[in-house]
Amino acid sequence: MTVLALLMALHGADMPFTLAQAVERARDSATANLSAGQRVADDSLTRREVFGHLLPKVELSATQLSQSANIATYGFSMPGLDPYVPFYSIQDVRASVSVPLVNAALWSRLRESGSTLAQRGQEKEAARSVAGLQGGLAWLEAARAKALVKDREETVKLAGVLIGFVEEQRKAGAATRLDLVRAQAQEIQAQRALSGARLALAKAQIALGHLLGLLASDRAALVGDLALEPTTALIATKEEPIAVRAARAGRESAESALRTAKADELPTLSAFGDYGFLGTHLEKDGLWTGKVGIQASWDVFDGGSRQAKIEKARVRGRLAEIAERETRLAANQDEQDALVSVQESAEQLRQAMAASSLADTELVLAQEKFKAGASGNAEVVQAQGARSQAHAGWIEAAGAHQMAILRLRSARGNWEGL
Repeated sequence: MTVLALLMALHGADMPFTLAQAVERARDSATANLSAGQRVADDSLTRREVFGHLLPKVELSATQLSQSANIATYGFSMPGLDPYVPFYSIQDVRASVSVPLVNAALWSRLRESGSTLAQRGQEKEAARSVAGLQGGLAWLEAARAKALVKDREETVKLAGVLIGFVEEQRKAGAATRLDLVRAQAQEIQAQRALSGARLALAKAQIALGHLLGLLASDRAALVGDLALEPTTALIATKEEPIAVRAARAGRESAESALRTAKADELPTLSAFGDYGFLGTHLEKDGLWTGKVGIQASWDVFDGGSRQAKIEKARVRGRLAEIAERETRLAANQDEQDALVSVQESAEQLRQAMAASSLADTELVLAQEKFKAGASGNAEVVQAQGARSQAHAGWIEAAGAHQMAILRLRSARGNWEGL
């Protein structure tokens, strides 16, 4: 570990992220993604295991046996001859090979494992998509808090400007002590609002860092600001929603499981061979033996367990079809809802921008009127409060609009141009 890395680990560091980087990092670092990846690896190994059963099996065996015999038990007996044969060795060394020739169940299981593996892959992509959306929303939440902090800082400056105006007016005899108290109260309120905004930003950065898998000592810094104007670019549908693809893969996996269950009803055919030595001494007093054959097997009756397995696979298939249909309907509804939200939030953002512009104009006019001595600073204080609320509404509307766009991107599977 370098000295810089050690200092960062001890004291924490700001880790800069753009919106696109936050989305991509969340897709890769979320715990759900890691779990989905492990399920993919597990099913991949299962497929390799099933495929291994289709390959020839080679077995080597060697046996060293010592035994004695009583030849009298075989009908051999002679007067004066000891019927007991002392221990002698028998060696058995052989190699066996077997290979399945026709086994529909194994091939069906291989196809089923492939379908399951494809399903797990789609589920992993679905988990990555959800995590990416969460990371993007967290980044936008932090960007909204950052924009609010900047605006609150500007509000504090305006409160300081008002105090300066009051002090000048008091020197000229056009302002009272009440005007100064009002200006000071406005500044205190602005400072409190700034403190709250900074706290919200810190919490948003912590939440974003958690989603991005940062250490507790690190902070997620933002590269770029919240877009404060409505986006008019059309987000086209890039591909079928990932949730629908995952549901379709689940249905295909269920259909494959049904084919596997039916394949168990078919007979199987396998070839085998055996070659080895059997005798008391290797190469002497023994016999080299070999055999080849083909074996056929067919389970005629198994107590009904196979039929139950088939019915279970059919039920699983029907459930998968229902889930796919519901997922398609939900995905279509999510897309339509997201599109409507984008359009509605864009209109609200335009209205918030107009209200903010009017509040800025009202504040300028109130300041000019107060400096001209035509009114007290109560109108300026009120105008500053109205400006602060209008700007906060503008920032909130901009954040809601950008989040709606991100949800539409997720619904349409299009993350390009973030």
